[in-house]
Amino acid sequence: MIVLEDINLNTASDKEIKDIVQLCAKHSCVTVRNQKLSVEREAEIVKMFSNPYVLFEPGTAGFERSALDKEGYIGLVTKNSIAGHEEEMLWHNESPHARPGSSVAWLYAEQGVEGSTTVWNNTVEAYKDLD
Repeated sequence: MIVLEDINLNTASDKEIKDIVQLCAKHSCVTVRNQKLSVEREAEIVKMFSNPYVLFEPGTAGFERSALDKEGYIGLVTKNSIAGHEEEMLWHNESPHARPGSSVAWLYAEQGVEGSTTVWNNTVEAYKDLD
């Protein structure tokens, strides 16, 4: 896992973001710490990845409740949205069965992060371990 602490994604140039995209292509997880991003900025960055996944299609059930941006790239993860119940809030998976070919799973925590634990399940790496 790569951890970046000395970059501000609000003011980062397109080249700096593309460098991060390349890091994501090379490593299973890239963490960018200490950011305060608007939903619009998050969506701009996500769209710099090739083939980003739309979590919620505009006009479908759940869009108004769960999509944070107007195109549905950024979704709210709460027990009333993506997660079915609170126990599911501890882990995340890139869900390759649901979004074949997607290049990024973007997680952004803003509240309740002090002392929290998020477990990331990278099924690409898990698959490599199979005999």
